[in-house]
Amino acid sequence: MADGERLPFPDRSFDLVICAQVYEHVPDWKKLMREVHRVLRAGGICFFSGPNRLSIWEDHYQLPFLSWLPRPWAHRLVGWAGRGAQYYEQPVTWWTLRKGLVRLGFRIVDCTPRLLEAPERFALQAPALQWARRLIRILPAPLRSWLVAFVPNFNLILIKPSDASMGEPIFQ
Repeated sequence: MADGERLPFPDRSFDLVICAQVYEHVPDWKKLMREVHRVLRAGGICFFSGPNRLSIWEDHYQLPFLSWLPRPWAHRLVGWAGRGAQYYEQPVTWWTLRKGLVRLGFRIVDCTPRLLEAPERFALQAPALQWARRLIRILPAPLRSWLVAFVPNFNLILIKPSDASMGEPIFQ
């Protein structure tokens, strides 16, 4: 086990890093992702998955709108609901996440719209995905990509460019 903000590996050690459902649990997600970037070789990829602050349902505590609340209110709600002493997780919005990842030098390939369009193809079986699938299929492609800002969970492929260019996000 290692501290995600200080990985015990040399620079450029890996071609692939999996960062699934981790970023919201560390004190500083940017430090975590800086470390992921550091240990990736040029051209390496990171599968990144994590919750969205704008998700209506907070899966860690099974409470609605928890991540929308100011931290002191969220702590109180968690305690009042008997789910713990405080709200520890720190999810961010799509805009905050994207801005931070691009600044770190990642090129972003957003897989979330594809997962929502065909959940059965990816063995996703949550009942809520069925209504989302129907809604997404009737929307024009540009709107589908825009909706990623409001989905419960982000699913991204992050690419460390092999050249000096800082890749802009790709929405597919």
